[in-house]
Amino acid sequence: NCIIGILTGIVYYFMAKEIAGIKSARITAFLIVFFPSLVLWSITSLKDTLFIFLTGLILWSFMKLLKTSKAIYLILLVFTLFFQFSLRSMFILPTVLIMGLSYALIKIKIRKIHIIFLIFILIMTSPLLKIGFSAFKRQVINYHLGVVSTGGFVYRIYDDWLYNPIVDAKQISNFEFFKGLLRGWFHCFLEPFPWKISSKLSLVAFPQMIIWYFLLPFSILGVLIQLKHNWHKSLLLLMYFLVIGSVLSLSGGNVGTDFRIRDTLTPLILLFSAIGISKIFIGQCDITP
Repeated sequence: NCIIGILTGIVYYFMAKEIAGIKSARITAFLIVFFPSLVLWSITSLKDTLFIFLTGLILWSFMKLLKTSKAIYLILLVFTLFFQFSLRSMFILPTVLIMGLSYALIKIKIRKIHIIFLIFILIMTSPLLKIGFSAFKRQVINYHLGVVSTGGFVYRIYDDWLYNPIVDAKQISNFEFFKGLLRGWFHCFLEPFPWKISSKLSLVAFPQMIIWYFLLPFSILGVLIQLKHNWHKSLLLLMYFLVIGSVLSLSGGNVGTDFRIRDTLTPLILLFSAIGISKIFIGQCDITP
C-alpha cells in the first residue's frame, strides 16, 4: 500500500502535466503523496489506496487513449476497469458512461443533424430514462436511509419526516431529491466540521480539515482556469468528479465513512488545487491548448 500510495502521486503527476504543465504537476504530486488521509490509508491494510490508484490509472489511460489511440492504453484501461470492478462494482457503470460521453463530446464533430437525432432519441427513450432514474433514486435514497439508521456520527440530507420508517422512497419528489443532492454535497465534502468535534477520531481529523478548507478555493480557481483555457483536456476529469461525487453525496450519511470514501476523488481536488496554487503563487499554469 505504501508503494501504491506513491504511485498514485506519480499517475496524477502525469495527468496534471498533460492538462496544466510541469509546475502544476509537481505541486499535484507533492499534495497527493503527503496529504494526511492518503498517507494514513497507505499504511493500513484497507483496499482504499489500491482503489484510489486504480481510479487515477483509469482516468490517465483513457486520456492517453483519446490522445494517441494506441492499443496499449486500451488494454491498460480494460484491465484496470476489471480490477476496480472486483473491488467496488458500483463505480463501473457511471465510469463507462462518463468515458463514452466525454469521447463523444471531444472526438465527434457535432452537426445540426446530430442534435436533431439526439433529441429524437431522447424523446423516444424518455419512458426508459424515467424508469431508470426512478430506480436510481430509490436505490440511493434507501441506501442513505440505511446508513443513517445505524446511528453514530451521521447526518441527514432530507427533511425529518422522510426518515419515518413507514415512508417509501417513491414518496420523495424530484425537488426534494435535488435538495438532498445539494445538502449531500455540502456534508460529504466538508464534514467533519470543526465545531462538531465530539470524539478523539474527529479531533485527529481537525488539522486535515483546516488544510482541506484552505485548498478548496484553489481547486475552484483551478477548475475555472481549465474551463477557460483547456476545457477539452479536463472534461473527463470534471465529469467524473461531478457524477461520482453526486453518487457519493446521495448515498452517504456517516461522517467517518464519507471521510474515507471521498478520498477516491481527493486526488482530483488536489490536482485542480495545484493549478490554482500555480496560478496565484507562481503566476502561470504553463497551459498549452
